[in-house]
Amino acid sequence: MSRLDKVIEEVKEARKGEKRPWIFDDKGNIKDDVLICDVLPLLESLKEYEIEISNSEIEEYLESEYYSAENTYNWNANISNDLDWKIYKKDNSNIAIIMVHLYGDIRCGYSDYFVISMGGYDSLIELFSCEDFYNTIGYKELNEKYTADYDMFSEYIIVRDKDGNEVGEFYETKKEELLKEVIETDRLLKNLMKKEK
Repeated sequence: MSRLDKVIEEVKEARKGEKRPWIFDDKGNIKDDVLICDVLPLLESLKEYEIEISNSEIEEYLESEYYSAENTYNWNANISNDLDWKIYKKDNSNIAIIMVHLYGDIRCGYSDYFVISMGGYDSLIELFSCEDFYNTIGYKELNEKYTADYDMFSEYIIVRDKDGNEVGEFYETKKEELLKEVIETDRLLKNLMKKEK
């Protein structure tokens, strides 16, 4: 079993039980009324980029100078489990050492590390956008009138009406709460347009 396989199992396990995060149902799936991108399909797709290296090699990297470091928590990202990573330059390519937040305070509660080869990409967002775009986006019908599009690495949700017109950008991830905001915003916009005429 690879490091990434073990991390995937850790993520699945952290989603179950009485103390699971509120976004998951009792089977460990994201609840239907929550608008968050699931990190598991992305992790599965990263298996083809995984590099197996020893714990001592990982420690050497972590103690050396890195090219860049990020944590999706700092972006208030629409992601089921935050990712923390450091990118290192290696020969003519880059590698990323990544861990997944499982539970508790963001400063702790992470999975073990896994390592991927990024080839010529300088950032994970660039790699994901170019190579694995569909595992980083979400789409949900809110009702018969509105739909929502969201991105794993963004904090906002774009809502459109049935004609495809953008109603606005919103930050609520619970469907019921988001719908309340959308309906109120749409009502205000329509009233404003009537006054302008």
